[in-house]
Amino acid sequence: MLEHMYGLSQTDNLANDHCFHILGFDVMLDEDLNPILLEVNHTPSFVTETPLDKVIKKNLIKETLLLLNVTTETKRAKI
Repeated sequence: MLEHMYGLSQTDNLANDHCFHILGFDVMLDEDLNPILLEVNHTPSFVTETPLDKVIKKNLIKETLLLLNVTTETKRAKI
């Protein structure tokens, strides 16, 4: 489903620069600290219920925008 939705939004964009999706991964650690993937959420919540939530989610969004090179200069160049 995600691949189909992504394809619909990427009509003739050869630069592939206008669509991204943040996924949420729920992971549990066993007694030996081995990760176990519980589920992948295609619409993770960005509600912050605790100060730790706020720090983690704010930094996730900030770092995502940095990876995408979303700056004032790049936005102006696209207009």
